[in-house]
Amino acid sequence: MNTSRAWVIYTIVRVLAFIVPFAIIMLVLPGWQWNWLVGLVVATIVNLSVTEIFLHEHRTMIAKSFQDRQEARERGRIDTRRPIDVEEDEILDAQEAEAAGRDDAAGTPAPETSGGDVPDKGSPADADEGRERSDAPEHGAERNPDGGKRD
Repeated sequence: MNTSRAWVIYTIVRVLAFIVPFAIIMLVLPGWQWNWLVGLVVATIVNLSVTEIFLHEHRTMIAKSFQDRQEARERGRIDTRRPIDVEEDEILDAQEAEAAGRDDAAGTPAPETSGGDVPDKGSPADADEGRERSDAPEHGAERNPDGGKRD
């Protein structure tokens, strides 16, 4: 059995193993307020039981395909990027190499893009120059008639 067939069988059986018991409980106990909760619990237990008992072979096959794919990726044989992503990466690499070549030739260091340093925007007094001062109280605070804040 191939992996895609194992996926299909595993998925369909798991969905049916949940939906069928849930629907039966909902139909048997229609007037009870907690029928959805009982249906959920029973359907989950049935689903897990069916999975463990009957789908062990399928689950093992799917896990083996995951393992094979991971091992192949670690060996570097599988490139999971789409062709458009590969092309875009090549263009960006070429642009970065060109920019680094220009910066080295000009004798200026390339700008750091790793972040961390925030440019200095001046003192707080400089920031207040462009703003009008408001005598309105701060949000959530009231002022006393003598100008102080109330708590």
